[in-house]
Amino acid sequence: MRRSGWDSRKAESLIHRCRDSSTVLAREAVSAIIAGLEQLGHRVVGAGLLSGSGRALPELAATLQSHALITRRKESSSGTC
Repeated sequence: MRRSGWDSRKAESLIHRCRDSSTVLAREAVSAIIAGLEQLGHRVVGAGLLSGSGRALPELAATLQSHALITRRKESSSGTC
């Protein structure tokens, strides 16, 4: 029985949408910073975005079954990023 009430396919879809929209926003922010620096006469030769901590995560289904915060947050979440 799923204690969290989240279907793992729905949760995975939400995570992908949030990851994708976060990536777009981060790229736009970095681009704006670079543009601002270039307007000040600086030459940017490199920039990067950290996309994770490097630690392997457990399977999503296991997280959904065990993580108490997901249960509480789901009750007030609309499922959007």
